[in-house]
This record gives sequence, C-alpha cells and structure tokens, in this order.
Amino acid sequence: MPLTQNTPIILEVEVTPDGILLLQLGGNLYSEEAGAQLSAWVEKAKSAILELKKRRSRILCITDVSKLENFDDGTFTLVKDFASWAGARDVRTAVLGASLVANMALRSLILMSGRKNIKSFKNNVEALAWLKEGK
Repeated sequence: MPLTQNTPIILEVEVTPDGILLLQLGGNLYSEEAGAQLSAWVEKAKSAILELKKRRSRILCITDVSKLENFDDGTFTLVKDFASWAGARDVRTAVLGASLVANMALRSLILMSGRKNIKSFKNNVEALAWLKEGK
C-alpha cells in the first residue's frame, strides 16, 4: 500500500482481563500530527503501566507493529525514550509483526535503551509463550 498523508494513524493501548498490556502502533507515523498523537499515546501507555504496577511487579506487554508503514526520527526517539522508561519498570515486551526496517529499528532501540527484556516475534503464540516463561 503506498504511503499517503491520508493513511490512518493507529495508536492503541489496552489491558486484557488477565493483565497483559496490548499496544499497537500503525499507519504513517511520519508527520507533526503523528508526533503529537504519539506523545499522547506514550502518556496513555505509561498510565496503564503504572496502574498495572499497583497489582503486579512485572508487566507483560505485546506491541503490535504489523500495520506500521512509516516513521521518522522523532517517532523513533519518542518510542526509544518510552522503551527506556518501561524497561526501568520491568515491562517484558514482545513485538509482533515487525517489517525488516522495523526490526532494524527495534535492534537499535534495544541497544540504545539498554532493554534486555524485549524481543520480536512473528506470531502471538510464540510471543505469549516467551512472555510467560519469564527468561
């Protein structure tokens, strides 16, 4: 699908009944409008993590980037800073559906944020198994 300014931005935060944090980033995150929306999404995700921390010491998170089409340096920086913040709160993160470019960015994000508890997966079954094994 070609990128256009009309490509919808997908930024979702949800907590499942069993306490798994579900995050979704998608669409064209390469614009000032996307940056503002992403900043609000980061704050919503942080609030969800802080609420979950009241009930459990470690947070399990699935981040779906399967619909992510494009991002810029500003988007990367916001997500990297959020990843560092989340890592300091023991958030174990499985990333789903990353393209080749998104996987390259993820490897950089892991190095720059110092996270050791984040990994990319192709499917939800493998991601959930890894999250729950706790290694």
